[in-house]
Amino acid sequence: MINESEFYTTANTAIVTGCTLRQLQYWRIQSIVLPIVDAKGTGHSVYYSVKNLRELVIFKELLDHGLNFRFAQRCLNLLRVLNPNFNEVHCTTRYYFTSDRHQNIWLHSNKQEQLDYVLNGQPSYPLWLDRIYSKLTAAINGHQTKQ
Repeated sequence: MINESEFYTTANTAIVTGCTLRQLQYWRIQSIVLPIVDAKGTGHSVYYSVKNLRELVIFKELLDHGLNFRFAQRCLNLLRVLNPNFNEVHCTTRYYFTSDRHQNIWLHSNKQEQLDYVLNGQPSYPLWLDRIYSKLTAAINGHQTKQ
């Protein structure tokens, strides 16, 4: 079980999400996922919440599907608008992103709709939150066991 109130350093975040330190830094600069920055003392400490980790693995998943950076960013932003609670532990929806040649994006969770889009020649990208969150939970639990 994951402690929802726990925070992770950038190094630990990289380990459990599979993101590189450079990716995390760039995505922070680009405002993809904004962690908590603690400016006490000298320098800044960056901490990621569990919700941040979920957003990071979703964004990484979109990029791993072959989507370009800006398109993946648009997909993540659409998910934030249409389901503000998508990064909660209880959200296990299986979504599909579909687009057309004009770069319009649709988000749906109906398998038949997804099939209709594909049969009409439009690409569709699965985003199954239950599987993504399960992998993240296993990575966090495995990392905590090693510590």
